[in-house]
Amino acid sequence: MEWLVFQQGKCLQDFGNVVKVEDLIKECISRTKKILDEKNELTEEEKNIVAKKVGIGALIFSNLSTTLIKDSVFVWENVLDFTGDTAPYIQYVNVRINSILKNVEELYNDNICKLKEDIEKNLESVFENIDKEIINSDEVYNIFKKVYEFEEILEQTAEKYEPSILTSYLLELAKAFNQYYNKYRISTDDVNLRKLGIIICIITSKILVKGMNILGIEMPEKM
Repeated sequence: MEWLVFQQGKCLQDFGNVVKVEDLIKECISRTKKILDEKNELTEEEKNIVAKKVGIGALIFSNLSTTLIKDSVFVWENVLDFTGDTAPYIQYVNVRINSILKNVEELYNDNICKLKEDIEKNLESVFENIDKEIINSDEVYNIFKKVYEFEEILEQTAEKYEPSILTSYLLELAKAFNQYYNKYRISTDDVNLRKLGIIICIITSKILVKGMNILGIEMPEKM
C-alpha cells in the first residue's frame, strides 16, 4: 500500500483522515497562485485558471512519479518547483514552445498550421532541404530518439501499471528540448534552421500534451 509522507512526518493514506485530499488540493492551488503573483503579469482571472491547472497537475505528477511500491515523500518546495522534475516544469516548457511558435509566425509569417498538417501526413518529407549537419547534431538526435520511443513508453506504462515510466519519459523529453533551445536559435533568418526548430517545437509539444493528458494533467496556455 502506498502512503504519501509529508516532510514533517505526517502521512496521507487513501482512506485515512490525517489530511483531507480536498485541503491538500486547495493548499497546492493557493501556493501556486502565490508563485504566479510573484513571477508574471497575468490577469487575476488567468492566474486563477493557471494556478488550478498547475497546482492540481503538480500533485498528480508528484504522486505518479514515485513507483507504486514506494511511499511518496511530499515536500512543497519540490512539488511546485518550476525548474525541477515536476509537472510545472513540463507545463512551463510547453508554454515556452507555444510562445516560440507564436513569435515565429508573427515575425516571419510562417504557416505553422500547414506545417503541422504536413508533419501529420509525412514527417520524413518535411525534412527535405534542411541542413543535414544540423539534423545530425546531438541535441536533435536526442529529441527524435525520445519521440520515437513514445509509443513503446506507453506500452510499458500500461503493461507494468507503472505511471512513473511515463512521468520520467516526459521529463527527459522536456529537458532534451531545452538543451536544443539553449544551443540553437529558433527565431532566426536562417530558413532551414528555423524550419527544423518549428518541427521540433510542434512534435515535442504534441507528445508532452498527449502524455500529460494521459496522466490526467491539463496544460495551461500561459504561466
